[in-house]
Amino acid sequence: MPKGVGHSYGVEFRHRLTPYCDAIGTLLDEGVGSRTQALGLLTMSANYWRSRTWSTRVYLDRTLTVNGRDTDVVMLGLGYAF
Repeated sequence: MPKGVGHSYGVEFRHRLTPYCDAIGTLLDEGVGSRTQALGLLTMSANYWRSRTWSTRVYLDRTLTVNGRDTDVVMLGLGYAF
C-alpha cells in the first residue's frame, strides 16, 4: 500500500432521539502504529436506504489529535434497522 494509506475499522451504535437528531457511539481503530491521543472526531455521512430495514452509508471521519497528526478516514458501511 502507498505510504499513509491503510485499513481501519469502526463499530457504531446509533439511537434516534428526534426525527433530526441521533445519539451516536463510535469505536474507531485506525490500524497498527496508531498511538496518538485524539481530541475529537468530526464526521460527515451520507445514507442510502435500499429497503425499510437495509441501508448503505459512507463516512468521512476527521480525527483531531493533540500533536497535529490529524487523520482522514473514509468508511463504507452496511446498516440494518430493527
